[in-house]
Amino acid sequence: MVARSLRANLQAGAQDPERNLELLDLMFRVDQARTEIRDLHLARNSELACLVDAAIERLRAITNSQDLLVAAGAEIAGLGFRRVLVSLIKNSCWVPESGYVSEDPEMALAMVRVGRRRPLSVQQLVESTMIQDRSPILVENVRSEPRVHAQLVGVTRTRSYVAAPLEVNGRIIAMLHADMPVAGGAVSKFDCMLLGHFARHFAHLLERATWVENLAKLQQTTAELQDRMDRASWDLGSTLPFRSETPVAQETRQTTGTGLQDCDRLAGLSAREMEVLGLMSSGCSNAAIADRLFLSEGTVKAHVKHVLQKTNSANRVEASSLYLARQRAG
Repeated sequence: MVARSLRANLQAGAQDPERNLELLDLMFRVDQARTEIRDLHLARNSELACLVDAAIERLRAITNSQDLLVAAGAEIAGLGFRRVLVSLIKNSCWVPESGYVSEDPEMALAMVRVGRRRPLSVQQLVESTMIQDRSPILVENVRSEPRVHAQLVGVTRTRSYVAAPLEVNGRIIAMLHADMPVAGGAVSKFDCMLLGHFARHFAHLLERATWVENLAKLQQTTAELQDRMDRASWDLGSTLPFRSETPVAQETRQTTGTGLQDCDRLAGLSAREMEVLGLMSSGCSNAAIADRLFLSEGTVKAHVKHVLQKTNSANRVEASSLYLARQRAG
């Protein structure tokens, strides 16, 4: 407006230098104020970005997906919100997982309880847009929006809120909701952007935790299958008739050194039993072996029993000495 006024005066050939100088001075002040406001926004954005980075760094130590979802509420609140709801999407339904309300844990429990009592399809709600676009949303006037979660709104009495999706392995599996800015008033577009920034980084942590959990399940399944194979091998071996040595084998054994004979006592062990014996010889207890091989302690005890029987050893020490002798023999 000031620039237009100055331009109009100059075009009209106005011979009022004092008026023109006043307009120029005012233009300078306006530009200076705009620059200061922009710098303040940049500083605030930078500060909040640092807060998000710090929150993500604290959450990085958590490798369990369930624990991550519970811990996220307090970290989001630390970004400037008094109320946070973390939810899963199960069979296209909104299912609250954990809530956080500053100085009001009862409200947090109430939000989760009400949401779980009657899970709603996200396709019926305004959140469907968020999921379709895979981007955060700002719901400014909840009372005039018919597609909100009426039961939750009835409990929280929120007037506006922001929400962001959590994308893991290419699918939206969860949502973050927040309202009641600490600074007061309604949530803003900046709050929406802030929550979206946190959600993108948090989704990476959630994806990592999911991979770790899936890998652990795979290792457990593999160990259980190996255990079944070992048991089947032992059962099959115990049902076979004993085969005596041939005269040639007897002569070979009698003319061979004692150390080699001892090593031959390990020939009948399965790969899993050799693993167990190797850990036994290093001093591991049954519990430690179970932890290393992802087995139950009962299964390890069965393996140890088989090792002692197959090697004709009186105890763990004798069986371990056989293993170490083989290691030395190469």
